[in-house]
Amino acid sequence: MDSSFYKIIFLSFFVSLAGCQYAFVGLAEKIIEDRKHDEQIFDFSMHTGIVSGLISLEPDTLFEVNIDVWNRKVLLTGRIDDFLMYRKVEEYVLNYPNVKKLFNEISYAKKQNFNVMVGGECKRGENYVDVQNPRSKFDDFLIEQTIRIRLIGLGNSSVFNIHWRSIEGKVYLIGEAYSLENKMKMIRVICGIMDVVDVKSFIEIRPEKSP
Repeated sequence: MDSSFYKIIFLSFFVSLAGCQYAFVGLAEKIIEDRKHDEQIFDFSMHTGIVSGLISLEPDTLFEVNIDVWNRKVLLTGRIDDFLMYRKVEEYVLNYPNVKKLFNEISYAKKQNFNVMVGGECKRGENYVDVQNPRSKFDDFLIEQTIRIRLIGLGNSSVFNIHWRSIEGKVYLIGEAYSLENKMKMIRVICGIMDVVDVKSFIEIRPEKSP
């Protein structure tokens, strides 16, 4: 039987638990990522180091900035009102040891109108209307949990190898997919979620390992 079936069952068990289920899900997803443990440990160490460094720059920054690390590639999302702090954060991460690549998707007040589409991968139909209402962090939290449920429903184990963030309805993805078809299927599912404005993907293609 396909190993992805067992992965789905394993994660579904945690999702079904009452109470603090999302904490369990986050742990479960880390456990079943399809990559070497030393890669996960290195990324965790890099994530911790970057967080510590940014706290030293400005403790309040981490309330507005999200940091995701995948195989030494760093995705920054969020919003900063201070352009100088934006540049400090970017420069710090770029110069952090062993960072292979930086995807800086942080918005700052004078950089762009944050309600403008980011030019991502959602192809909206003619009847789609974005109401342009500001979305709260709670709205983004609901979008992220909906993404988790929808992707698990695909029954595709490559969903365990991506991280996602929603920032005012714009979803950013980083990680790996087993094929272009798998990648596009995940993007289409996310684009179909209500309140998702757009999707921007930094997912790379890596063929699934043979058993």
